[in-house]
Amino acid sequence: EDLQTGQYSFSALLTASGTYTTQTSLSSSDISVTPPLSISVSPASPTGSATIAEGIGLSRAVAGEEALIRLYVRDEYGNQVRTLANGYIDTVSILIQRGSGSNLNIGVRKSVFATGIEVRYIATQSGSFRLAVVMNGMQIFQTPRILEIDAGNVSSASCTASGFGLLRAVAGTIASLEILSRDTYGNNFTRGGLLWSMILENKQTVMQSRLIAQDLGNGRIGMTMQEYSLLALPLSSSGCNEIMLTLTQSGQYVVQFFVNRVQFQSISMIVYPDVTNKAYLLSSTAALLRIQAGDSTSMHLLLQDKYGNNITYPRDIAVILNSSLLVPYSLPLADDVLLVKFTATSSGKFAFSVKIDSIVGISLSQFVAVIPNYPVAQNSYCLNSLIEQIAGMVSTIQVSFRDSSFNPINQNYSVNFISVIQTDVSSREVFPVSIKENLLQFQFVFTRSGNYSFSLEFNGEPMNNCFFSLRVLPQIPYLRNSVLSGAGSTMACLRTSNSFYIFPIDLFGNRARFLNDQIKINATLIGNSFSLWWSVSKLESFILFTYNLTVSSQSLSSTTLQIYLTQGAMQEVRELPLQTFTDCGSLSLSQSTLALLPLLLPTVGSVITWRVELKSSRGFDLMVPNLNLKSSVSRNDDSFNLMSVPVTAFSNGTYAVAFSVTASGSYSLSVRLGSQDIGGSPASFAVLPGPTFPANTVVYLQDGQAVTAGLAFSFQVQTRDEYGNARGEGGDEVAI
Repeated sequence: EDLQTGQYSFSALLTASGTYTTQTSLSSSDISVTPPLSISVSPASPTGSATIAEGIGLSRAVAGEEALIRLYVRDEYGNQVRTLANGYIDTVSILIQRGSGSNLNIGVRKSVFATGIEVRYIATQSGSFRLAVVMNGMQIFQTPRILEIDAGNVSSASCTASGFGLLRAVAGTIASLEILSRDTYGNNFTRGGLLWSMILENKQTVMQSRLIAQDLGNGRIGMTMQEYSLLALPLSSSGCNEIMLTLTQSGQYVVQFFVNRVQFQSISMIVYPDVTNKAYLLSSTAALLRIQAGDSTSMHLLLQDKYGNNITYPRDIAVILNSSLLVPYSLPLADDVLLVKFTATSSGKFAFSVKIDSIVGISLSQFVAVIPNYPVAQNSYCLNSLIEQIAGMVSTIQVSFRDSSFNPINQNYSVNFISVIQTDVSSREVFPVSIKENLLQFQFVFTRSGNYSFSLEFNGEPMNNCFFSLRVLPQIPYLRNSVLSGAGSTMACLRTSNSFYIFPIDLFGNRARFLNDQIKINATLIGNSFSLWWSVSKLESFILFTYNLTVSSQSLSSTTLQIYLTQGAMQEVRELPLQTFTDCGSLSLSQSTLALLPLLLPTVGSVITWRVELKSSRGFDLMVPNLNLKSSVSRNDDSFNLMSVPVTAFSNGTYAVAFSVTASGSYSLSVRLGSQDIGGSPASFAVLPGPTFPANTVVYLQDGQAVTAGLAFSFQVQTRDEYGNARGEGGDEVAI
């Protein structure tokens, strides 16, 4: 930089430490004008990201032994820091953790050497860990690293013997147990070079046997009846060895375990007789070939193992039908004979066997037949449910008969089968019944749409899972049953638009719905004294027919309107005699009404539409534009929580209110002009829950009931819709 004073300033940034010289030249010539300048560049402050860690302690360590890590301290440019390392020794820390767990509690010792810092640590937990070295709040370069910590020297105080074979065994069969070796800190010892031995002493015969462990391959360790000696054995990766031994003499044993000639455990073991052979069934097998489900069955047993040991009172006896385990009642009799009683609850054809002390001892060559008992209404249930059907269609419900143990009944019983139907007026009806195999089925046809509830009874008692709700939907509209309704179908005002509704009705007289353009409409007047203008608005549940009349002579007071309804190849003609008026009357809020559309009950989440039907003082439908109507909706159980909803004004002077809610229940709708309510306002209506939403369904025990083995219990499934509303009707297929 030219300082304009005959002096020039130079600045430079150097990243490598060391000694530098400078040489300055004039731009007009390459002649040095100053002697070289010597500059000494020192390292910058140490940084963890450039510091290098080395040493075996980065990757391996032994529990209880000191591991070493050397840190070669460098600045951010890689220059080795020699003199400043001592000032940063307190910022160095070692973090060792498994996965996302907490850091191990380790002992750390730190010191400074010529080119860096030495860190020594002692860990007491073996396994695979993640090691990170931190200096001055930053991780050291090339860390974290995977650290394997091996177990320390084996400790007899930490070794254990375990397994089912330690406590009990069966004469003549192999008993299995495991020996687990650990170091002082409880880590599994996985290195070889250990000496194992075991001593068994039979208290009944005062016989002492010395056994030695041998490597049998495949990771198994066997015990043989050799003289007392020691043998070095390899260990599995988990530090656990499986020992296999066979004893033929029943009784109680004392077992002692040694490692490197030091005893680490002593335990008592019981050897039971072998019940797999010579176990005899004394009772007649014919009595077992046919059993009544739910009834008690008795048999006598005399037991002896193949070594001649009498089984006078076995601890565990069980009867097995196929794979089903029955727990019987047993009582010792004279001469070592046992009386065994059991109850079979499942019907069918079964293979019979008896299990003694968890070992199958007796099997019959023939199958045992368990026949069902008498049917029980509360155990019988419906196999299918009905949610929706079309009016006039045939539906079938099947019921499976079950006895007290829920076995299916294959016989035909005389039944009193009643269906209870609840609609607008409660009634009881009986339907034809037929029996197919063990299934009872009945068929029915409903011609009236609406909501129905069923409960099925057997011999005066309700059947399980046979109470459900059914929604009967109307058929497609039947042209000849269509209904024309409204003030505009009988009288017309010459000063304003007139209207009436065309409601679709199915073959059985149920309110139906229009689909697409099923019905086409045309209209004419009889006579030429009036001229007609008309239009239609089609919705699912009705058609709104709007028309205007003009007349050449004011003295005419009547005419006839012809409506042509066309559905496919079918046509229906309706003649509507009209009484005409020139004075329609003024708007009357008290005679105006609110109409809910569509005609079926609304559900949560769906759009609920109310039509505001303005009436004159003479009862005419009026179409008055630009009215400032206001509306609000509230739940009847929360009248303080009002929700304002917009009123939609159409260009033809008609109005509608459309909204949706997410909570089921009873609601009220208010529509006002200024401070005066429309006739019929507030209007009450119910909003039903939506379809079942499995993710919101709740399963719970009744009243926090505790479940006990062997005792029946019950729980409830409360179905809910998408918005969490509890559904109050059945029809869902719930699988347990």
